[in-house]
Amino acid sequence: MDALSRPLSPPELDTLEDFLASPQFEYRAMELPTLEGFLTALVIGPRMVMPGEWLPRVWDRYDAAVAPDFADAGQAARITSLLMRFMNGIADTFLNDPGAFQPIFWQPERRGAPEWCEGFLAGTAFCEAEWAALWDEEPALFAPLMRLGTDEGRAMIREDGETEVWMKLVQPMLVAIHEIWLQARTVPPGSGDEGAFDDDDAAGEDPFVHPEPEVGRDDVCPCGSGKEFEKCCGGGDRSVH
Repeated sequence: MDALSRPLSPPELDTLEDFLASPQFEYRAMELPTLEGFLTALVIGPRMVMPGEWLPRVWDRYDAAVAPDFADAGQAARITSLLMRFMNGIADTFLNDPGAFQPIFWQPERRGAPEWCEGFLAGTAFCEAEWAALWDEEPALFAPLMRLGTDEGRAMIREDGETEVWMKLVQPMLVAIHEIWLQARTVPPGSGDEGAFDDDDAAGEDPFVHPEPEVGRDDVCPCGSGKEFEKCCGGGDRSVH
């Protein structure tokens, strides 16, 4: 397996989780299950979303108004690298064996199925029109998200005692959604097979793998803002990208 797609080890997941839980974010950064759900929606969705679009939501899931205050360039490179590898590992699994993907909430030490589904729903906001069209066409497909990722749905499953039943439906739901968007991205233009979910901007059938950054203070920030690293995530300017 390519090093850039290698799944994060448990200690690396702990490092990323601890950083996101640091006091500087005032509990606004995504928790690890939320982050994985969020990244999964981006990976299997209708088009590639650049890091400059989605990274601000990782640091501040509510308003995208809080940027990280890294201790130094080394920490910034380390955390950014872990984030990109986390996303790339998801992409690699869906590229090679979608049925093998297991959401992190099945790990006893992680849990967080509701947070995972909330993260996935947040990830659909970047291609809102395309996801809405799919939702209208296949509403039953999204039932696990609605049951686990919304207050109303969680109240219903608590009453019925069926939380685990819906958790088990998340993985096959993801495989089905991945296949739908994969087909939509790979239908040749003008073939007559384009459906409601065709996206002219989507390129290629393979999930995009972000390169692991090696960041110098004068380099362009890997978050996608276009600014120098020193004036962006590496220090100085803390404004939203």
